[in-house]
Amino acid sequence: MGGFLRVLTFSVALVVAGPSFGAELYWPERGADRICRSLPDGSSWSVFVSGVDTVEKLAVDDVGRYVYWPQYDTRIVARVSLEGGVPETLLENIGGVTSVALDPVGGKLYWISAWGSLGRANLDGSDPETLVTGLGAPQDIALDITGGKMYWGDLSTSILQRANLDGSGIEDLITGVDASGVELDLVSSKIYWADQNADFIGWANLDGSDPQNLIIGLLNPNGMAIDHDLGKLYWAESTDLVRRANLDGSNPETLVTGLDFVRGVAFDFRDAVFSDDFESGGTTAWSGTTP
Repeated sequence: MGGFLRVLTFSVALVVAGPSFGAELYWPERGADRICRSLPDGSSWSVFVSGVDTVEKLAVDDVGRYVYWPQYDTRIVARVSLEGGVPETLLENIGGVTSVALDPVGGKLYWISAWGSLGRANLDGSDPETLVTGLGAPQDIALDITGGKMYWGDLSTSILQRANLDGSGIEDLITGVDASGVELDLVSSKIYWADQNADFIGWANLDGSDPQNLIIGLLNPNGMAIDHDLGKLYWAESTDLVRRANLDGSNPETLVTGLDFVRGVAFDFRDAVFSDDFESGGTTAWSGTTP
């Protein structure tokens, strides 16, 4: 079982649930021990979960209606319903996890550990298994379920890699990149990566061919997410910003400032129907900057 223990315990976090309004953007603030959400333009943002220490890159399950996240220092992976409730600890004693990714249809949760491994379990945390070991310092994981591949960046080797979903067939795609964030555009067959040391976002074909610097002049970019309806790429930057640009890298803009060690972003698309009444739903909401 790779040393992982499945438990059914509860976190001491507080979930502040509000009404549902279609697509929402989520991000973890590791320094503030919380998960926040907003509309796709960064407006009307609110605290969704508090009391989650050292929270890392999260993932949203649009099918089962959960958000999943790892907590680095306490070595757990947890989830909570998108409608609110008590967070549930799924995996314990799982060190170094910096990112999770989901296969909702296949019923699998994948994680990547900066201690050199990748693993997966059922969405409820049962049957955990180690898929890949012997890596350097992998940071972020993205899945192509239809193509049967998972992608990640390794900061120790400066290589962007992929493998089959069972961990076999590891390939080196792009060398000389320090990819702290990885995102896939499966509509255009592109992979994006955020290079935290060279301060740019790049893209290439899914097989690693034709790599290009896409958005330059950034400061420590990190985890990313795509909204195809708006044609936008979102990312965390400089530990305190949420930003976005067009999918071709044009028109970058800052959406949220003043955050505390934000690690990445993720979307809940729901029905993609928005309300003008987001702030009246009983959550603590702010627009654009921290209060």
